[in-house]
Amino acid sequence: MSRTNVNSQLEALLDSKIATTSEWSTLGKFVFRPEPKFLTYTPLRPPFETKLYQQLWARYCDLKEFRPLFIASKEISSHLGRWCSDMFWSSAFSEAKARKAEARLEIQSQRSKDRETDKVDQQIARLDQAHQEIAGYAFGVPSASLDDISSKVIKLLELLQAYFTAKPCGRCLVFVERRATALLMHHVMSHVGGSLIKTGILVGTTRSDLAGMNYSIKEQVMTLLSFRKGDLNCLVSLQYPFLTGALFQC
Repeated sequence: MSRTNVNSQLEALLDSKIATTSEWSTLGKFVFRPEPKFLTYTPLRPPFETKLYQQLWARYCDLKEFRPLFIASKEISSHLGRWCSDMFWSSAFSEAKARKAEARLEIQSQRSKDRETDKVDQQIARLDQAHQEIAGYAFGVPSASLDDISSKVIKLLELLQAYFTAKPCGRCLVFVERRATALLMHHVMSHVGGSLIKTGILVGTTRSDLAGMNYSIKEQVMTLLSFRKGDLNCLVSLQYPFLTGALFQC
């Protein structure tokens, strides 16, 4: 999709107009430009295997399509922490099962690949078993400690809590690079952010997505309306090329 089309969709969604200028000095007369602030946090842990990761690896490492999920889970363990690494699997298995079910229907439509259909059925059965195993897993509630979340996430929470303490009617956007990160950060903030931080997710729509992350346009519009009204004061959003992180004051 071209940048022009993306801008048009964003304008329609926000009921606004995107404007820019080649002269930043001119733009500064009309648009608030926040000063950048850089935060430091203690070094992140190297990617590690949680107890749940080891349990799943022992049972499902032979499923080829799961290899990227194991890689993603370890990456999340470093950047977001143990709790997020475990919670990631709650969505991942559901999505894998859905893809296999679609593959089975496609094979059946060809009516000449019984062996392939049987193989896919076996894989779906294993994915269903894995999904039920994850559904029964006790994830617990995360705490604001390095045992559960990373130093980077803790520093972000401290920043947001200080900001909303000073400006109760403020607004903010937290930009991330992946949809799974947006969902996990929303979960963490809901549990650990306290009463000051009221989060929502703004990630657009797509057909190929992790289960639980496929938001309709209506849901996205309702999220924006809640943000405007102040029912939500912090949106976790994908970072698009024409957007930069900012804190919005009332």
